[in-house]
Amino acid sequence: MKIDILIDDVQIKEELQKKLDNQWSEMLFLWDIEEMEKRMCMGRTKLNEWFLKDPRMERHMRRKSNGKKWWFYKESIETMKEIMDEW
Repeated sequence: MKIDILIDDVQIKEELQKKLDNQWSEMLFLWDIEEMEKRMCMGRTKLNEWFLKDPRMERHMRRKSNGKKWWFYKESIETMKEIMDEW
């Protein structure tokens, strides 16, 4: 008796990515520019140029009197997707 199992690497990667994204979105409430750089695989200059100077992203930013800047995670991700859809 022989059993053949076909594995679709692309589908497995997509499913794993979805699960990881769900875990991140449940865990993260806020993120800073350092975390954005890591998660988006993008440098600070491009993040500022393409996303952070956009008024839609500025709505999600919080800062306490010249302190560190923080963005709401879920809201900023959705806004980044909107911005990218306009490219």
